[in-house]
Amino acid sequence: MECSGRHGGCIAIVCMEHTLLNTLKALNESGISAAARLLSDGHVEVWLGDAEWGVRSSALFSGEELDVAARWLSDNAVRLYPDSPYAAVARLISGWVAGATQQS
Repeated sequence: MECSGRHGGCIAIVCMEHTLLNTLKALNESGISAAARLLSDGHVEVWLGDAEWGVRSSALFSGEELDVAARWLSDNAVRLYPDSPYAAVARLISGWVAGATQQS
């Protein structure tokens, strides 16, 4: 993946592969409990939760759908925890992407 950015007083766009592991780390660092486990049939179960409510949402994906699982976690974290630092960053990035897409 090629990345472009502007330097010197401008915002640099940093490219990062959006993987399940990165998503889990970001969610947990933001105070949202998120986890995944590999099942014996090759499926992956992911879930989101917190200390107050326990598991709030979970889903099952095939082992080939790890990118879909990461997107599901991200989208549901923003929906379930709209005031979290994770949601704030996700909205900011979505705004940048939307703006860049409109300029293309």
